[in-house]
Amino acid sequence: MNKFSSFKYRRLRQQPSAKIKHLLAFNLLNNSWGIFIENVLKVVTLESIYGQTPENGLGLTCYQNQEIVVIDLAYLLGLETLTNRLNYAYMMIVQLANDLVGLPLVNPPVIHRVPDNSLISLPPSYLGKNRLSCLSSQIVKIPDSTPIFILDPNKLIEQAF
Repeated sequence: MNKFSSFKYRRLRQQPSAKIKHLLAFNLLNNSWGIFIENVLKVVTLESIYGQTPENGLGLTCYQNQEIVVIDLAYLLGLETLTNRLNYAYMMIVQLANDLVGLPLVNPPVIHRVPDNSLISLPPSYLGKNRLSCLSSQIVKIPDSTPIFILDPNKLIEQAF
């Protein structure tokens, strides 16, 4: 006796299972950046940033009745100066050890399901000459799209401070 199975079951059985990671991606001035979702606590609307200095792009904001450091990614990445401020509406809250850090965003981030085979290593010559020390060693290559540069939250904090 033949056993009948659904088309979906047969299709899934034939495909090798690829490991999937989730990435929160966002755009800053024509570049795509992303942080793996396990590093992100929450995305909230941004009320205000205060205490920001022209020297480093750091500021403070209040989140759940506590002050957290806000790192202006566009300023840190060299994509803007404090004189041409972006209109930030959202903030990605990143959990690092015992600290919370806010990353302001113009638009809400988009969740991407990234299979391992879409992660491509950056050339060592690019990493060595690039002044962006907060990059991880990989990018995400999505067909018919610009690559997403993956940020390493720990390196991001080191570069900011």
